[in-house]
Amino acid sequence: MSIEGSANSAEIIRGILLYGVCSSTLLLVNKLCVFYIPAPSFIMLTQLFFATIVTKFLGKLKWVAVDDLIWSKMKPYMYYVFCFGIGMYSNMKALEGSNVETVIVFRSCAPLIVAFLDYFFLGRHLPNLRSWASLLTIGFGALAYVLTDAQFELNGFQSYTWTTIYLAFLCIQMTYGKMLIKDVKLKSLWGSVYYTNTLTLIPMSMIYFYSDYNNT
Repeated sequence: MSIEGSANSAEIIRGILLYGVCSSTLLLVNKLCVFYIPAPSFIMLTQLFFATIVTKFLGKLKWVAVDDLIWSKMKPYMYYVFCFGIGMYSNMKALEGSNVETVIVFRSCAPLIVAFLDYFFLGRHLPNLRSWASLLTIGFGALAYVLTDAQFELNGFQSYTWTTIYLAFLCIQMTYGKMLIKDVKLKSLWGSVYYTNTLTLIPMSMIYFYSDYNNT
């Protein structure tokens, strides 16, 4: 393997590890937040607003490259942030009504579904046999969890309503997000972060005033 290939592999592994740490930590933090503040959309609004301010501030300091809001670039993001907002809200509702491990199990099934979405909508190849083995192992593990879950035995699939909605919109986000990164040319991924968090404030505000306003 070349030095460049080793560097790329190390960067990918580092990115996966950091994503895992941040994602799992955020789940725990959100579970605590929604336990003490029964207003999921209000919590999400706070996080989105904070992320928007921090990203813009880093851009002003020239520490990262952040694009200005331009309508021609904002328009494709409107479809994405709609799904992103519903996905965030359903994630919080799932955490509110279920335990963290249930959300993790459902989210772990996303790559299995996205593999097919990538094939049909992005023209990508289906996973190889080794990848299929890994994905199916995760799928069977999720099925085993559901079949042995006391909450499922008591309420059936009704107990997984919000987690199912979350999984569906997460898969849409992951697929359409790849199209956005490819088609909408921004200075860096920080530009995409800024666009996503800023524009998601719109649908999340609507959800907040419709569902959680009286709880805050």
